[in-house]
Amino acid sequence: MNSTSPADRLSDEVNPFENAARWWPAVGLVTLVALLLRVVAIDAHSVWYDEAVTARFATASFSDLLRGLVRDNGNPPFYWLTIAAWVQWFGNSEAALRSLSVLCGVLTVPLLACLGRQLLGPWVGLVAALLFAVSPAAIEMANEARVYALLGLLVVLNQWCFVRWLTQQRPGDLAGYVLTLALCFYSHYYAVGLPVIALLTLLAIPGRSRALLLTWLGATAVALLLFAPWLPVLAQQLGTPGNLARAGDGWRVQFLATPTVFSLGRSFAWRDSSLVWKGTAVALSMMAFVLPAAYGLFLLRRQRWQAVWLAAWCVGPILGPLTVALLFSPIYATRYALLALPAYLLLIGCGLQALRPRWRAAVLTVVLAATSVSLVRYASLPLKDDWRAVAPVIQARSGPNTPVIFDSDIEVTPYLYYLRKLDAQPGPMIGLVGERSPEQVLTGVLFLQGKKVHATPLDCGDVVLARDELWLALCVPQRPADFYRGYFEQQGYELAESRSFHRIELLRFARPAAVTSRTGADRDTAAK
Repeated sequence: MNSTSPADRLSDEVNPFENAARWWPAVGLVTLVALLLRVVAIDAHSVWYDEAVTARFATASFSDLLRGLVRDNGNPPFYWLTIAAWVQWFGNSEAALRSLSVLCGVLTVPLLACLGRQLLGPWVGLVAALLFAVSPAAIEMANEARVYALLGLLVVLNQWCFVRWLTQQRPGDLAGYVLTLALCFYSHYYAVGLPVIALLTLLAIPGRSRALLLTWLGATAVALLLFAPWLPVLAQQLGTPGNLARAGDGWRVQFLATPTVFSLGRSFAWRDSSLVWKGTAVALSMMAFVLPAAYGLFLLRRQRWQAVWLAAWCVGPILGPLTVALLFSPIYATRYALLALPAYLLLIGCGLQALRPRWRAAVLTVVLAATSVSLVRYASLPLKDDWRAVAPVIQARSGPNTPVIFDSDIEVTPYLYYLRKLDAQPGPMIGLVGERSPEQVLTGVLFLQGKKVHATPLDCGDVVLARDELWLALCVPQRPADFYRGYFEQQGYELAESRSFHRIELLRFARPAAVTSRTGADRDTAAK
């Protein structure tokens, strides 16, 4: 099969990186940049719920993880097995938990460069690797103790094996495709779209042989058979009430923000940003990223299967879940769709290579300048729920039996993560759940000594209202703080303290006698 690089036809200029003696050191330098950018802010943000779940699952046995006895409602087990082995060597601090994702993100850079070089030319591969190295979205996923960086590495490796098999027909590449496809299935359910990308690519090959298609079908069937043992657990996950609707109405915002997140990440502009910042982010994303990518795809139109391959990889992880969200259930999330990011960057590289040198330099300058702004904001501004700041405040100002109430039961998990880092013994905690009537304000799940007492929500009023003081932590709450303030004032409490952290409002309520006693004790402590 002809593997002549289509990008070689996009420009008549001399390519300074055509020589491997120059190209490989450049890739090494870009990889070093990727490492530095992923390490510098590895612990800049607090652990949030999903990462706290990772920390908890990392202590489970390999047997329980592999059999699905310990699992969340949305993921297969490969990442959990990997992180469980990882923490045995490196611990479960914020940096240790996230370092696995850092490693995966860094390894993706040279692999993407090789993929681009093989099919689109050395310059395109190098530029795509550079864009991935500095990508705010890729860096954020590499600084998160979740599956996304690992999935991104596996997807690029899978596509590399697939392209090598198409162009060279070697059995080893086909075996690599089968193995990586199975690992992608075991990493995230969005990977179900990878065979669709491959099939569309095969169908676009002029004069393809029937044997080629049958060989691919057999290889994909083997990967599916390797995944088959997990199917009973998948059926249980799909049958969990509300599991496929966790994104709620927010999936529409997620979808509309996809071009901006792919281009500049969430740190340049996100939900709470001003209209000016949002508008600037959209304008920069369209001019410096989306238009070059579209131009690159246009230039590849005569190389039919390469164009179909990149287009399917770029838009498939977006349009597929979008279709499901529109017709069935709101499953769309931008971070899931980021497995399309490498294809997006390869297309940008194709588009940039075909520009005149002056225009190319101008666009790259805008790209790097906007990316730098986003990265500075990422390293200096809070992005996740700040439970790291909340836990010490509650611990320092609470008695052993002071209850802590959370407006959602899931927020107990990150709070407990930091409480254990403080070597503190948790008191009673109540995670309020679901829609509650005015008579069921304190209906929720009770935790004692850090463990869930019952799974079914019950009225926890007897635990809470028997205490002279309590804490209320509201993280994107279902009900506003004023509602709870009015409720607890009716129960004889006063608002003794109110503090705000990123995405979290923390309130302490106390009965008047307890307020007076605590104020006097604080004065005595200050006097000493």
